Amino acid sequence: MAASDHRARPWPGATARPVAEPRAPGRVAAPRAPGEAWWRAYRGPLAVAALAAGAIALIWLASGVALDAAGGALDGARDLDTPRGRAVATTLLVATALLAFVGRWGSRSSPRRPLAIPGGGRLAVETLEALLRAEITAADAVESARVRVENAHRRGVRVEVYVEVEPTALLSDVAARARELVADAVERRLALRLAAPAGVELRYGELRLRPGPSPALDGRAAAPPGSGDGAAARAPRAGPTAGEGTGDGRGGVFRRAGE
Repeated sequence: MAASDHRARPWPGATARPVAEPRAPGRVAAPRAPGEAWWRAYRGPLAVAALAAGAIALIWLASGVALDAAGGALDGARDLDTPRGRAVATTLLVATALLAFVGRWGSRSSPRRPLAIPGGGRLAVETLEALLRAEITAADAVESARVRVENAHRRGVRVEVYVEVEPTALLSDVAARARELVADAVERRLALRLAAPAGVELRYGELRLRPGPSPALDGRAAAPPGSGDGAAARAPRAGPTAGEGTGDGRGGVFRRAGE
């Protein structure tokens, strides 16, 4: 029997001292999105610091000019201290605030906004469109595909697929395969949710027909290409050529004398 290795770590049941239970981790700071710069994380305090630095420079370098400008502004405000002036100022301030909110809401609710991946990070909708288009195009009986992805935010992801299939394709199989690929990429690999089952629109590709013999005017089939016109091909031959026998008119062929 081989000697045991004294350096090997014994299993937990072989020691008299019980194995310590793992302690609950302490408070962990929320991870920032990968690739986020430090100045973006502190852009609010940096803006306040920049305004303070500008005010300090104005006080020390041009205090007289700043006080004169402030006095002129106060005088102008006194001239506009009327009900009409206050109404105009209130309207401008309210409109500015509303425009700021509308602009921010529009950027956050845009259907082309990058998708937030669980666990951190964002994925552009164009990247997901390219991924789905490549996978659907590689499926059987698919000639080309076009994908439209929209960010429905809290409702999930909305996907529309336009597929051009071969003339011999089974539409039900192609549509089911396209939905399966979309669900696999969005729900399993990206851990996102579909707002609704993927919409699939199918259309046949261009039919490729092989040219065949066209019927002649008298109802008989025309001669195939390369054999001359139909009249010349149907004309009786004048007589046997060299090496051929002579027919009797009833389908029989006599051999030439001496054969």
